[in-house]
Amino acid sequence: MKHCKRCDTLQPTENFYVTKQGLYSYCKACTKSAVAAWHKANPERSAVHKRNTYLRHRAKDPNAFREHRREYVAANAEKIRQYKLEWDRQHPRQRNRDPAKMKARSALNDRIRRGIIARPATCSTCGQRGRRIEAHHPDHSQPLLVVWLCTACHGKTWRK
Repeated sequence: MKHCKRCDTLQPTENFYVTKQGLYSYCKACTKSAVAAWHKANPERSAVHKRNTYLRHRAKDPNAFREHRREYVAANAEKIRQYKLEWDRQHPRQRNRDPAKMKARSALNDRIRRGIIARPATCSTCGQRGRRIEAHHPDHSQPLLVVWLCTACHGKTWRK
C-alpha cells in the first residue's frame, strides 16, 4: 500500500507508476488528470511534445512502428472508413474541386501501392537524392504520365 500525495488516499502499489527511483508520488489516476490538464493548458507545447514523441518512437524501430500501424488499420478499418466519410462530408470542396486531379492521384497511388510503378530515389530535375520524391502530373487526363520531382522542384513547378 502507498499514499498518494495528490488525492490523499492509501492505495495498492499497482495503482502507481514505476520510475527508476521507485514508485511515483501520485497514483495513476492523479497523474493522468495532471498530464491532461497540462496538455489543455499548453496546447502549443503539447503539440510539439506529441510530435517529438511520435518521431522518436518511429525512429527507434521503424519496422515495429509500421507493423503496429498495419495492425491498427486492420483492426479499425470500419472506424477509419467512417472517419474519412465524415471528413469528406465536412470538406466537400476538397474532393469536388478538381475530380480529374483526384482520379489521377488515385490511379497512380494504387499502382505504386501494388508495386506496378516504383517511386524513384532521385529528382528528375535536379538529381537530388535523399529528399522526398513526389509525382507531378502535367496533364491529369493521363494519370500515369508523371514527372518525379523533389519537394523543392515540385513547389517551383507550381509557382511558375
